[in-house]
Amino acid sequence: MISNDVQVNALVHCFVGVQRITSLYDLEVTICKKECVDNFEALGLGPLLQHPLVIHYFSLRSDVTQVFKITSEEIIQLLSEFLDASRSNEIIKVEQFLDFIAKQRLVKCKEWLGIRITNLGYVISCFTYILVEVYGSKVALERGSERNILEMFM
Repeated sequence: MISNDVQVNALVHCFVGVQRITSLYDLEVTICKKECVDNFEALGLGPLLQHPLVIHYFSLRSDVTQVFKITSEEIIQLLSEFLDASRSNEIIKVEQFLDFIAKQRLVKCKEWLGIRITNLGYVISCFTYILVEVYGSKVALERGSERNILEMFM
C-alpha cells in the first residue's frame, strides 16, 4: 500500500501540472476529496501551508496562517472583470492581475491569496477564442487580435 505522503505528493505534482490557474484552496479540497478526509491535517502530514510542495508551487508569505478560500472558477470570473477593466495596450503581468484580485477580495497582499497562474497569455487566448468562435462576440475583437492579446499578456 502506498503511504499518504507519496499519494499526496503525486497528487500535488499532477494537480499543479495540469492547472493553468488554480488556488491552494482548490488543491486542499481536491486532496481531501481524494483521500476521503475532512481536512488536510487528518492525513497526519502536518499543516498544508508548511507542506514542502505547497511552499514550492505557491508563492505564499511566511505569515500566512490559513488557506484563502477562492476557487479557480472565481479567479476566472475575476480575470474576465480584469480584462474588461484593462483596455490599454500596455503589457499586463500576472502580478498586476494578482494585485487586482487582492484589491477585489480586500486582501492585504497578493501573497496571501495562494493563487498559482502559469502562462496567462495562453489563458487569455483561450478566452478570446471562446468569445469569438463559440459566442460570436465582438468584445474580444475590440481588444485586438488573438495574437496581440497573447503578446500583451505574456
